[in-house]
Amino acid sequence: MILDILIWMMSILQNSPSSQEAVMKIEGSVALVTGANRGIGKAITTALLDRGAAKVYAAVRDVATVATDEPRLVPVRLYTGVFGADPGD
Repeated sequence: MILDILIWMMSILQNSPSSQEAVMKIEGSVALVTGANRGIGKAITTALLDRGAAKVYAAVRDVATVATDEPRLVPVRLYTGVFGADPGD
C-alpha cells in the first residue's frame, strides 16, 4: 500500500502522461503532508501547490523551517512527545 502511494506520487512529480487523471484531482483539493520541510515531503508539497491544491498543511516538528511566502501553505506543528504527558516536561 505505501509503495503504491509512493509510486503514484512519483508519477505526479515526473508529470508523466499516466498521471494526468491524478493531477486533475489535485486541483482545488486540501492536503496534509508530513515532513514537508525537507526531502520527499518538501517535493510532494511543492508538486501539490504547483498542480493547484487549494491548501497544503505542512506538518513539521519546527514550523519555523517551513518557508511560507505561499498563502496556500500552512505550517502545522507535529507533536512528537508521548500522548498524555505534559508537553512542558
